[in-house]
Amino acid sequence: MASRVATVALLAMLGLCAAASTRPAPKGQFRPSLIDYNPLPNPEAVVMPSTKTARFTVLTDRLIRMEYSNVGSFEDRATLAVMQRNLPAPAFTQSESGGVLTITTDAVKLTYTVGQPFSSTSLSVTAVAQNTGFTQWTYQPGPAGNVAPDNLLGTIKSLDELGVISLNCTENNSTIVHSEVLHCEWALMSRSGWAIYDDTPNVCLDENDWWSTPLHNTDVADLYGFFHGLDYKGAIYDYQLIGGKTIMVPRYASGVWWSRWFDINNYDLTKIVDDYDSRGLPLDTFVIDMDWHTKDNWSGFTFDTHLFPFPADSMAWLKANGLHITLNLHDASGVNNWDAMFPALVRYLGLPNSTTVVPFNLVNSTVAYAVEDIVLGDLINNKHIDFWWIDWQQGGAMGGLEGYKQNPTIWTDHIRCTDRHRNGDPTRAMVLARWGGMGNHRYQVGFSGDVSELSWANLAFQPYFSWTGSNVLYGFWSHDIEGPATDPELYTRWLQWGAVSGVMRSHDRGMSGGGCANDNPYDCSVVEPWNVPNTNFEAHRLALLTRETLLPYIYNAHRQAFDTGLSIIRPMYYDSPAADMAYAGDENGNYAQYMFGDDILFAPVVSAGTQLGPSGIITEKTVWIPQGVWYDANSGALLTITDDYTAVTKNYALNEIPAYYRGGAVIPFVPLASFASLIGLAMQQYTFLGFKIVPGADSGETVLYEDDGATTGYLAGQYVTTTVQYVKSGSQVRTQRTHYHVHTCNTMCL
Repeated sequence: MASRVATVALLAMLGLCAAASTRPAPKGQFRPSLIDYNPLPNPEAVVMPSTKTARFTVLTDRLIRMEYSNVGSFEDRATLAVMQRNLPAPAFTQSESGGVLTITTDAVKLTYTVGQPFSSTSLSVTAVAQNTGFTQWTYQPGPAGNVAPDNLLGTIKSLDELGVISLNCTENNSTIVHSEVLHCEWALMSRSGWAIYDDTPNVCLDENDWWSTPLHNTDVADLYGFFHGLDYKGAIYDYQLIGGKTIMVPRYASGVWWSRWFDINNYDLTKIVDDYDSRGLPLDTFVIDMDWHTKDNWSGFTFDTHLFPFPADSMAWLKANGLHITLNLHDASGVNNWDAMFPALVRYLGLPNSTTVVPFNLVNSTVAYAVEDIVLGDLINNKHIDFWWIDWQQGGAMGGLEGYKQNPTIWTDHIRCTDRHRNGDPTRAMVLARWGGMGNHRYQVGFSGDVSELSWANLAFQPYFSWTGSNVLYGFWSHDIEGPATDPELYTRWLQWGAVSGVMRSHDRGMSGGGCANDNPYDCSVVEPWNVPNTNFEAHRLALLTRETLLPYIYNAHRQAFDTGLSIIRPMYYDSPAADMAYAGDENGNYAQYMFGDDILFAPVVSAGTQLGPSGIITEKTVWIPQGVWYDANSGALLTITDDYTAVTKNYALNEIPAYYRGGAVIPFVPLASFASLIGLAMQQYTFLGFKIVPGADSGETVLYEDDGATTGYLAGQYVTTTVQYVKSGSQVRTQRTHYHVHTCNTMCL
């Protein structure tokens, strides 16, 4: 009984039994968000009918916020999903006549029956602009009432324990994994030309980006109407105006990652790096799974000195070789008295010396930030750790949170992507973590969890899962890239997909326990690209080199995601919304293809092939080719497509990834042969660059983006862009650098 009373007293002391903390940020610290978002609407964009029970904010000509309140007061605080409402007011007109309010922009007309709650007879929007793909929307009651039947789907928390699953939020609504809902979100677009984001059930943030009081949105209805027709990119752009920017991750994230759940030690670190280097393989990010810390509990924040007697020296060795490091975290058990920084944490919080645990706490900002700054800060500042892999154990309502919208997944992502800025450190932060709901796009990159089974079906699902994530601005998913020891073909195809996905991270999905403890390749999946027959290794090496070669192209896409919200993995219907075949890709791997940035169409092989004796394996693959001119990167054929129904069926060898370049494109690349070693290459400033000029046009250009790759200086305009053009005349091609622009501004420039 005494123990229980002491526990309750400690929880109360730390704020876990109390309302959310609204205390200001400690003196000397900054508001955590990297951008100074303003949730207050521009008064010039606000329209309120005479009854004052509704409010409409014209955010853009195709994005309108629609609120209803019984008491005539409306929600002006930021929510997890919407941080910025103070935008330049677009041109629009308004009138109220005969009890009907009308708002008309260049694109749409909203009609509302004054004084009425939102209903199918009181609120509707119709098209003004013609031939956009949008005609009309009418409000419908109920949670799914305002979801278009042809919504293009968004994403869910992860794929842990799931395999192939419907991404329809109505169909997966009752699915619980790890004591947490899936945080499923619908796409911001549909083939009907509209999407409604319902922010009514969301939770609110205060001026310091912490939980506000009262916690919940006070509106009776708070809807954001996206009426963009088939301009899906426009819907994404407009959402990032209000939902916030996809912050740029460090440049090393664009390269090759390695991880394995195994008791690796100091010797293993050097051997793994040498294994990559000696085989001419690139490596940029070193991921150390949960065994790095002491084994008192799944939670732990102290290096196991049996493995790393001098952890700072071990990590410094990785950094000296150009690698960047993340450690796996499980937060659920809090910080315990076996952790090295526990005494300092207890002293800072003013807790009794008899304290044995500081519980996981995400409602009290003092406690949460103390754990970040003292416990994790020691690992960052003194042990050379760069970022965090936030793994499971938190559940949906731990840390004092209520669950659903207010969940540990999005909040730990938020805290650990903004800690450095809060403390005045310009170093970019990043997490490898699961999705916690709308707004999580601000905190990259995604961790899709432990793949439930090494199967062709699960491989085929991952590209589809990734491109639908882009529909909610979350297209930089990192999947466990691996394969069973008994099926090297599946491993090769999985690695090839990873090489042309948002994040290339090898991982063994936790199969290093049991028989794997002895490194028996026949009992488990040992994720080593060379631990396969030589034919497969050569295919692996080619895929990883392809990834590293495209570093400047991939990094350009990261900047584009920051500027526009567009992820690097893009469904085919973004560029070809009127073509039925653009929607043919599905969860079963049919038409598993996507645009990788602006100019490359990848269609990784996701099905088993046919063994052709000693000549190897070939796999038949059908790829739909959009209208335009396309260059087949494998055969060298130039295709000119004039309809929406052309599909090419070919056989692909084991070392081939189906790829088509947009005709006339200019693709920046790193000539890897210029480097003696490919370890840590992604973070090096470009000293050698090449530009691939794709046949199919008489002229073309690209704009190469460069910054320091490590800090938030890009927010203040500290970057350069270089425009490279070519002009073809007869058999001659003339190239030139036409523009080299050094961007600077005294304050934040967006």
